[in-house]
Amino acid sequence: MATANPPQSIRDWYHSCIAAFEKLTKGVDSCGLASGSHELALQMVRDQIGRFRVWAGNLGAHHPARSRMSLDYKLKEASHLRNTVVELLEGLHTTLGGA
Repeated sequence: MATANPPQSIRDWYHSCIAAFEKLTKGVDSCGLASGSHELALQMVRDQIGRFRVWAGNLGAHHPARSRMSLDYKLKEASHLRNTVVELLEGLHTTLGGA
């Protein structure tokens, strides 16, 4: 059985995390919590998606790796920092997937 290749660039990890956030949003939306708890949980997830998008926008995490605006490009000479960012995004993706 073939498995999908894991994301390679910061941009790829960004998109994987956005997909995981959307999946979490759908899960919270369909879990059947009491109306007050449901709205609060859904709003908290949406707030975190917004914060993540602002972070990505400010640093260029969502731009293609070849773009001078991308975080991948900005960190091309600092592989240890790029690796740390990738590890953090991978951890976020794992956490969101396990939620």
